[in-house]
Amino acid sequence: MRTAATRGGAAAGEAGRESFAWPFTTPLYVGSALNPINSSIIATAMVPIAADLNVSIGSTAVLVSSLYLASAVAQPTAGKLAEVLGPRRISLSGIVLVLLGGVVGGLGQNLATLTVARVLIGISTSGVVLSTLIDVADRDYRVYVLTDGLADSGPEVHRILVDKVFPSRAHLIDTTQLSELLKAA
Repeated sequence: MRTAATRGGAAAGEAGRESFAWPFTTPLYVGSALNPINSSIIATAMVPIAADLNVSIGSTAVLVSSLYLASAVAQPTAGKLAEVLGPRRISLSGIVLVLLGGVVGGLGQNLATLTVARVLIGISTSGVVLSTLIDVADRDYRVYVLTDGLADSGPEVHRILVDKVFPSRAHLIDTTQLSELLKAA
């Protein structure tokens, strides 16, 4: 799949379109899909996990809360690390960490091991989206962030990202504005 983007913030009609190469877009697509896939899997797996581990369903709530707590701590940290070490390194490290979390979770035989896996996944998915935004913006591409399409670990993290971090690197729009942009293109 090829994704077109315009360098230098020029309008699409003012400059030729330049496509992103697959080595650049593949980690972006994979990274942005990690958290929704992760949330869907855990939501449907909590009851079977509780049954297999012989724990109450309430005990498995730690699998959700540990991920979101790790995400809340890791998101600002990943943003800073992306600025210091480079966004691509942080993004790719996040993908590797989520794979490690998946392996740990797949081999886990108790709630503690599964919780460690969830923390690894929470840390890794936190770094992917923010570092991807920084990477694309640093390459001088026009970046749009859909404000009504974001899901963060909590309302305060969401507010900080939307009000403080994203506006300096991207154009914030909602899905209605995206529809209008696509119609005009």
